[in-house]
Amino acid sequence: MDIKKKIYFAIILGSIGFLSGFLFVLNNPSGNTSADIKSVEKWLKDFTKNEGLPSGFVLEWGDMDNVSKAVNHLTYENQKIAFGKVMMGLHPDNPQSLNLPWNAPNWEDRFKYGNKPWVVQEKYQLIWKSTWVGLLSFAVVSFSTFIFVLLLSLTWRFILHRIRELSAAIRGQ
Repeated sequence: MDIKKKIYFAIILGSIGFLSGFLFVLNNPSGNTSADIKSVEKWLKDFTKNEGLPSGFVLEWGDMDNVSKAVNHLTYENQKIAFGKVMMGLHPDNPQSLNLPWNAPNWEDRFKYGNKPWVVQEKYQLIWKSTWVGLLSFAVVSFSTFIFVLLLSLTWRFILHRIRELSAAIRGQ
């Protein structure tokens, strides 16, 4: 395999690396857009205003299910922040009796998450980050593939050369 073929092979695998890195970051954003955050904040404000959240209020599973449905399109970190904001307004008699969903923070962590700022990532930031991760993936995969194929071919040539020497020595040449 000549050097051009090795480079082409490395570029093809690097392109696959670019697509993998780009799509991975694009499908797993670190935050939500400000429009998503505003709509959830409005819903949470309406929810807490309508519920009134009196002292000793015990949140029913249906209520937490409504909160879960409202925030399920957010990233995991923002879901915990949203639940923390709802839970900060609660004053249940027995906090251990709350049946919290899997994505809600622990009762003790409600202030930690409720006071955190939202993790915001606009679309252009996501595309920019995805492109950079894809380019980095392209460079790493292309370079490592090229080095691997080059070392593999050099090792193969070295082994064949040693076999020729051994066979020449056995034949007495």
